[in-house]
Amino acid sequence: MRSVAGASYAPAMDLRHATPADVAAWEADWRERLPEGYRQRVERRREKPADSRFEFALHTGGEHVGLLAMSDVPGQQPVQMLLDDIVIDPAHRRKGHARAALAAAVEHARSRGAALVRVNLQPEDAAQAALVEGLVVTSQHMNLELAGAKPLPEGVTAERLTGADFDAWRAESVQGYAELNAENGLGTLEELLPEAEKEFAALLPQGADTEGHHLHKLVAGGEWVATIWVKAFYEPGTHFIFDVVADPAHRGKGYGRAAMLHGENLAVADGATHLKLNVHGTNTLAIGLYERLGYRTVYQFRAIEL
Repeated sequence: MRSVAGASYAPAMDLRHATPADVAAWEADWRERLPEGYRQRVERRREKPADSRFEFALHTGGEHVGLLAMSDVPGQQPVQMLLDDIVIDPAHRRKGHARAALAAAVEHARSRGAALVRVNLQPEDAAQAALVEGLVVTSQHMNLELAGAKPLPEGVTAERLTGADFDAWRAESVQGYAELNAENGLGTLEELLPEAEKEFAALLPQGADTEGHHLHKLVAGGEWVATIWVKAFYEPGTHFIFDVVADPAHRGKGYGRAAMLHGENLAVADGATHLKLNVHGTNTLAIGLYERLGYRTVYQFRAIEL
């Protein structure tokens, strides 16, 4: 193995290209450590072009201490990189090697002209949480264990989102999604709007009639007060809330909470056992609501701007 040119990091750490055997062993270990529902990350990473994946064996004092894995985020200009994993061998933990590996990851991304490094972690893992403490939280996945159907507030009903209502919701949602990503440092609005449009087109190729998606609006007093979009069985046994929003003119009246309860009921009716969602790190009001409803954070996404 050879050292990567110019890549030497305290404490006296060298990055060397990992061997195929190193990579295979790491992939198997990584899969076991990933939470159920996130293990497809191994296959998705393997599908990326070989020249956009980077695995480095970490050495200090001539001794192997761990492995660093990174990859490009597809379709991003300027380049964004994903810090897939840092794993330190048990005998070498608590010696500063993980922090040195994180610094090495940042320098590697910078050497490739990257504008951002994305870092994903399990917040319940104390070592991971300590390593990235202070990094900006761009978003997080929250999970709810379902306990049966719940009544909607009196006077609130739900119906499918169709026709012109669907078209209006879609246009507003694409814009809002791009704006949130821009606020969280994932690019400029001009860059992110076309990406958001592509994502919505891929997710809803048949619009409101796309199979496996629940698109509903909540109505109170004859007015459209909230909307919810739920993907059925995004993971085995788990539905995923892709979008939930209360109409600005009707906020503060409990309709956002009512939409969340309707999402639970949709999932229960389909036989799901869990309901999951993604919330942007800046949306503290929504995070507070979800926590009160019983959701807990299971996966977190952070970022390092370069």
